[in-house]
Amino acid sequence: MYIAHVRHGKTILADDLLASNGIISTRLTDNKKYLINLIDTPGHVDFSSEVSTVVQLCDGAIILVDVVEGLRSQTLATLRQAWLEHLRIILVFNKIDRLFVEHKWSPHQAYVCIHGVLKHINDVVAKQFTSLLLEKGAEQEVMEKPNNDDGDDNWTKK
Repeated sequence: MYIAHVRHGKTILADDLLASNGIISTRLTDNKKYLINLIDTPGHVDFSSEVSTVVQLCDGAIILVDVVEGLRSQTLATLRQAWLEHLRIILVFNKIDRLFVEHKWSPHQAYVCIHGVLKHINDVVAKQFTSLLLEKGAEQEVMEKPNNDDGDDNWTKK
């Protein structure tokens, strides 16, 4: 599954992968056979329900980020869905050439930009991980202590 905001390059990347010869060295696969289905998810918010369905069908996701635009709202929303479904996530930076061609940045400026985008993504993932741990902790606490302080049963209270 490819996850990215509108016009971040999902379809082009998928087309390029499909157009390549498709041969993966047996030394990299330990002589095992793999079936890989590429699912190009919509990057527009109007199709978020379709993305939710796709997330449930996949084992992993490629998160594609335009380094100039960074992590955008739709990618963030889909990243959260993928995280909650425990997908294996591969991060791919795309359109790195824009830093040099459009912005005329030096290699150091490009490095700072890419580092900033990576830091933002790591911060988002860390926040989601912490949030998930807190939710699990709260659920476990509720299951372990079904009664409140005044002795009333929380499960039968209306």
